[in-house]
Amino acid sequence: MTASTSHTRVLRLPSVIALVGLSRSSIYAMMKDGEFPKPIKLSKRAVAWRENDIQNWLSNRDETTTFRGSNQQSHSKSAAA
Repeated sequence: MTASTSHTRVLRLPSVIALVGLSRSSIYAMMKDGEFPKPIKLSKRAVAWRENDIQNWLSNRDETTTFRGSNQQSHSKSAAA
C-alpha cells in the first residue's frame, strides 16, 4: 500500500441503514436507479459499502430534493381547488 492510499472502513447494511435513514428496499431501489453508491463484494455472499462513498453521498444530497410522490400530492391539491 502506498503512502497516498488511505484506509477506509467498510459498512454492512445495518450500519448503512442507520447512517442514511433509508430502508433496505429504498437503498436497493436507489442503487438500481443509479442514485445510491453500489457496495463492494466481500465474499461470495457478503457485500459492504465504503464508508467514504456513503459520507460523500450524504454530503452531496441536496436539501431541496423532491421525492417522487411530492409533486403528485401538490398537483392533486391544486386540481381539487
